[in-house]
Amino acid sequence: MQTGADYPHALSVQVVQNYGQVRVLHAETRKPLAAVDVKVYAQMRDGSEKFYKDGYTDLRGRFDYVSVSTADLQNVVKDGLRIASDKDGALVREATPPLREGLQLCRCR
Repeated sequence: MQTGADYPHALSVQVVQNYGQVRVLHAETRKPLAAVDVKVYAQMRDGSEKFYKDGYTDLRGRFDYVSVSTADLQNVVKDGLRIASDKDGALVREATPPLREGLQLCRCR
């Protein structure tokens, strides 16, 4: 995992690349943070960059940063994740999408 810009925050972020998920915890308490805003930007194979998806972490503090209902995933080289909490600050992380085979296995469970 590579890191990006950091702003004052109390967030601990784990990128689970094999499943295309990010997990957000409070840095001190280590408790999952729900309803944290996640915006995903993708760098495509042709070098272009575009908004990919956004949403909020679930009750477990997790957000799937790769799944979309289009074939865009096959053209994504890397993702930029902007993770922001009104209460606990914000940060930026960089991640790579999972191998397509790994993602398919995850969906079959």
